[in-house]
Amino acid sequence: MSTDNKTIYLRLLNEYFAGGNEAVLDATYAENHVNHFVGVNGAQAWKQFMIPFQAAFPDLHFTMHFQMAERDKVLNCWTAHATHRGDFMGIPATGKQVAYNGLSVGRLEGGKVVEEWTLLDMFGLMQQLAPPQG
Repeated sequence: MSTDNKTIYLRLLNEYFAGGNEAVLDATYAENHVNHFVGVNGAQAWKQFMIPFQAAFPDLHFTMHFQMAERDKVLNCWTAHATHRGDFMGIPATGKQVAYNGLSVGRLEGGKVVEEWTLLDMFGLMQQLAPPQG
């Protein structure tokens, strides 16, 4: 089961968050999914949440540094990489290569993510997008 849960998260990162394949998100998030950090609950809410990311960073991809799984939970430590090609949070496209770190912990039931805690280094991302000081 633990290995299966790791595979589910790899698919989510690579096929949905990086690849935009909504079928993967629909197949792996439970209808009653709750994310305790970003407050994005369920597949439909994630689709809306990701619209500005996907528009601003169309080449988003991930490096998985490590995963740890035990029983029904899996911890994922990753870095997202992308090029800033569209407006994001009021910042016009800069063309800059960016990278930001993230952690996600998921609890799964029957092969679906039902509960999640996600931490994104948004401060680090925004620092990279800021205009040079001077």
